[in-house]
Amino acid sequence: IFSNFSSACADDISYRDKYGLPCASYEGAICYNMGFVGFSKNEVSMLMSRCPSTCRLCKCEDDPMFRDPIGLTCSVHQRTVQLGSKCDDMVAIGYTRKEVKNLKENCPAACGECE
Repeated sequence: IFSNFSSACADDISYRDKYGLPCASYEGAICYNMGFVGFSKNEVSMLMSRCPSTCRLCKCEDDPMFRDPIGLTCSVHQRTVQLGSKCDDMVAIGYTRKEVKNLKENCPAACGECE
C-alpha cells in the first residue's frame, strides 16, 4: 500500500534510526510494531513522526500534479482500473517497473492501493 508523497507527508531524508538506517529501510514494515524488535516507545514514535510516508500514515490521495511519462494523470489511470486493468499491467504496454512504481506511489487511490 502506498501513500501520497506530498510535501505535507514526506519522510525526513535526514532521519536515521539507532542503527543508522533511513526511513526507506522500513518500507513494508508495520512501524508501530517496532517495539517488538527492540525499539523503545520513543524510538517508535520518532520513526513514525519522521517517516510518515514509509509508515503509511498519510491519507491515501492521488497527487493532482502527477503526470506519467506520457502525460497521463491519476484520473486517467483510475478510469483504466475501473475498466478492469491494474496499474501493474502498465508494464505490458511498455512502462518500466520503475515507472509503474512511481505511478502507484503518486496515484495510490487510482491504482487501488489504499486500504
